[in-house]
Amino acid sequence: MELEKLIPELPEGKKIQLDVVSESLDSLFLSRAYRKKALLVVGDLLTAERFFEELSQLDQKVYLLPEKESLLREAFYSSEEMLLERSGILKDYKEGILISSVKGLAYNLPSREDFFKGSIRLDLDSSIDRESLLDRLTELGYERSPSTEKWGDFSIRGDICDVFVPGENKPFRIEFFGDEVDGMRSFEPESQRSLENLFELTITPAKENRLREVSYLEDWAEDIFIYDSQASLNRYGDFYKDSLIRIEENPQIPVPRDPLSIEKIFREARLLISPHHEPSYKDRELISVGSRRNIDYRGRLWDFYEDLSSRQDWLQIVLISSLKSPLIDEFKKEGLVFELEPKTPSKGRLNLYVSSLPKGFVYEENSLIVYSQTELLGGQKRRRPRHFQEDSMAISSFLDLKVGDYVVHRNHGIGRYGGLVQSQVEGHIRDYIEISYRGGDVLYIPSDQLSMIQRYVGGESRTVGLSKLGSNDWKKKKAQAKKSIEDLTEMLLELYAKRESVDGYAFSEDGPWQQQFELDFDYEETDDQLAAIEAIKRDMESTRPMDRLLLGDVGFGKTEVAFRAIFKAAMDSKQSVFLVPTTVLCQQHFETMRRRFKDFPIKIAALSRLTTPSQRELILEGLDKGTIDVVVGTHMVFNPKVKFKDLGLFVIDEEQRFGVADKEKIRRLRTQVDTLSLSATPIPRTLHLSLGGIRDLSMLRQAPRNRYPIQTYIARRDEALIREAILREFEREGQVYYIYNRIEDMDRVLAKLRGFFPEKRIEAAHGRMQRARLEKTMLDFRSGEIDVLISTTIVETGMDISNVNTLIVENAQNFGLSQLYQLRGRVGRSDRLAYAYLLYPKEGELKEDARTRLDTLREFTEFGSGFKIALRDLEIRGSGSILGTDQSGHFADIGYELYMEMLREKADQLRGRQISTFRKAQIQLNSTAYIPEGYVPNEETKMELYRKINRVETREDLEDLEEEITDRFGTMPPAVEELLYISYLSSLAGEMGFSELIYQKGFKLYFDEKTPPSVEWLQHLHKAAPQGVQIRAGAKPFLFIEEIEGSAEKAVKRLEKLNTLGQAS
Repeated sequence: MELEKLIPELPEGKKIQLDVVSESLDSLFLSRAYRKKALLVVGDLLTAERFFEELSQLDQKVYLLPEKESLLREAFYSSEEMLLERSGILKDYKEGILISSVKGLAYNLPSREDFFKGSIRLDLDSSIDRESLLDRLTELGYERSPSTEKWGDFSIRGDICDVFVPGENKPFRIEFFGDEVDGMRSFEPESQRSLENLFELTITPAKENRLREVSYLEDWAEDIFIYDSQASLNRYGDFYKDSLIRIEENPQIPVPRDPLSIEKIFREARLLISPHHEPSYKDRELISVGSRRNIDYRGRLWDFYEDLSSRQDWLQIVLISSLKSPLIDEFKKEGLVFELEPKTPSKGRLNLYVSSLPKGFVYEENSLIVYSQTELLGGQKRRRPRHFQEDSMAISSFLDLKVGDYVVHRNHGIGRYGGLVQSQVEGHIRDYIEISYRGGDVLYIPSDQLSMIQRYVGGESRTVGLSKLGSNDWKKKKAQAKKSIEDLTEMLLELYAKRESVDGYAFSEDGPWQQQFELDFDYEETDDQLAAIEAIKRDMESTRPMDRLLLGDVGFGKTEVAFRAIFKAAMDSKQSVFLVPTTVLCQQHFETMRRRFKDFPIKIAALSRLTTPSQRELILEGLDKGTIDVVVGTHMVFNPKVKFKDLGLFVIDEEQRFGVADKEKIRRLRTQVDTLSLSATPIPRTLHLSLGGIRDLSMLRQAPRNRYPIQTYIARRDEALIREAILREFEREGQVYYIYNRIEDMDRVLAKLRGFFPEKRIEAAHGRMQRARLEKTMLDFRSGEIDVLISTTIVETGMDISNVNTLIVENAQNFGLSQLYQLRGRVGRSDRLAYAYLLYPKEGELKEDARTRLDTLREFTEFGSGFKIALRDLEIRGSGSILGTDQSGHFADIGYELYMEMLREKADQLRGRQISTFRKAQIQLNSTAYIPEGYVPNEETKMELYRKINRVETREDLEDLEEEITDRFGTMPPAVEELLYISYLSSLAGEMGFSELIYQKGFKLYFDEKTPPSVEWLQHLHKAAPQGVQIRAGAKPFLFIEEIEGSAEKAVKRLEKLNTLGQAS
């Protein structure tokens, strides 16, 4: 049913002011008044979000346009997600309701005509000069990239051009024959595989500022609707005054329109919606809607049933989430008369319709009342469908090699990567990987042996020691690392074996209260959260004590996952500890937990330095007697006086921040109760314990649906910039973190900011303050009493304040990468757009490692980058402070990847897991096998392709990759095809028991000493060997196959036939 049809139509041909208090009801009137193209102007982003969600649920075409940023043009880097998103929305907006804040009217934008006139239109079989296409894409704001993975990227490879148009779900691939468009299709950005053929394609501008900006937003619509006009005008007036002040200090900021021109737009708008019954303009018809907001029952259905009986003569509608809604069973139990999805709703019964509209309303004039499932049961799953692109770059691409990087060769040690070198031997061309070693020695590794090489990660680049070819140093280092790994794994596995041998408590399956608790969660869970929750419950319901590490980037919902585990423990009358590293974090988690658990009889306490002696005594007594179910505490929970009646779950937040003594206590507890560790940016030791299979691991990679990427600016320090950033946050009544790490100069910065904003409360916080004063300052900031907190990095972890959405970091070049990432994670914790300004000094140049840090943060602006940041940070600052001295030396000696590989092998061996003995065979053929530059011109892409080719192990792999390469780059040259066959041949020969294949007037396949071909196969081959196939004995026995042609494809055909022959026996 279309709910809006229950709402009366508004008069045509008149300017109207509609006074309506109820949310959702105002959206219904909007939906009723909307014609073909309407612009809805609201005061702020939160109101825009609300209308977007409601109108989307009413099946309207609706677009939410981000505000146009007055970006600082001198910034070294600034995020462009919003700019690209704006272009995508303008492209798609042909009809529907376009929602914008009042500030969206402030600046010019291209006319609709110019926007589409500037677009590139392509049809199948049409012609376009490829050089001019490249120029046009650049003009439209697209950036050339080795591979097209995100909005605004394009790449050119031979006869193929890839482009990702903002607003599109998938990028497009254009294939040329000369200058003729020979084919067009969409493709999957991660796999780069084609999806759907296209016959026409329009490439719209990636950035609107690349076109003439001669129009305004209202020119794009036919109708204009204004919500809360007076408040919006007041907000715009404040914004305009602040902008003029900023422009005096920074003339590069564009000038917004004056408020009188905005008021004129408001006067001309067809519909003004007022939630406050404010005075209308004289030429408007005033329609006052008798309505009010609904009661939020939040599970108190008995109150709802009482209210129902008093409205028997009203039309009553309940919006349910699905036809399996729990409300249906509740109504049946109560004996209520209702009908599911009736064609026409009627009085005297409940009319149930499936809809996700979050709020109902009371429309008194029409005796209509609408209840939403959210209001009746609680647990609103807030969903804001978002337009911006979710980036999901894989770690493999993060570890791409660049010329000059240090690399590790398994057999020869650490060298410096010199790039791909092409060489011709006896008329055959090959690509080789150049690696230089100590003393000027250079090694050229055939591209088909790329799997022997890894990028070196593990120590500061200035101190990395190159290996010497031909010496025993590398073998010794590998042997020492192997010994240290054996010691480490045996000690750890002894601990984990102890844990597994303990017969722990098996928690019960979920009951109705658990289901209700999870339904009460105010947001929609991500798939990763649901998977982690399921894994944790599975662990808890097992008799083996749980030891699970939950990795999740800042703001990804780790706390909610932990709360569900704690609730599950409480349902079995088991106590829980939530261990945190700081007093402020303890208070924060305590308050958050009390709010989350408030509807359930679970008693929660906090144990920290803020706890008074008398409170502490009561808490200790409650834990001992079992009257307290959960304690959130700092290291004070390890006090010998703390005794539990029945401890069942131990949750640890940011374990790496605890000291050695506390970690030892944590280690002992692990063997006794279920343990869940939470970490945002994981320390690599925790990483390799998890990846090594020693601990169970869950990862939260997906950002919550209601989060924007943090808009990140990297720029030279400028007072106008700082003032503008803080003013922007004050405009929306938000708070600001100002990170300054020089305590001796902090008073100067404090005085400067207080001079800028005398009406605001600005305070400083640092580690040299008295602890009580520091904690009070932090808590005041958390409660909103302080507007700007100037602080050292003590806010790096833990502080979770949804109203703080601007971060300014001075001297960002001096911070570690993980620090910067953690600091940036302090903002963007709600559905507000957040800003991070990373500033470096005006004078002087950045050092190489500082620029690398800032470059990396720029590279990983998207959510979910903590895992990648941890590895890059390890590379930049080394492993010593992270792994501990016992392991870090060996780690640095052989590199992260090889260390991890050896650790995994050893862990598997000690756990009795089967270790694969299969090894690829060495191949030496007299054939041309390489990737021609004209086919794949970019070296990074070429290395990526070599890596993929090296991973071919089966005939199926070969055929899949052959298809993918042809799809991405066009018809394969014979030299590339030969590469694929060499990789498959290496696997096939290795699997059959050969270590080496050489072509010398035939194929010589040397037996692998460790895993030679089976005796049965050799005996059968000896009896039934085809002509030209011989087994030759000697010190190095080999199989000889006569063959005139020495190509890999020919060798594969002969070997596959022999392999089949052997299997037939």
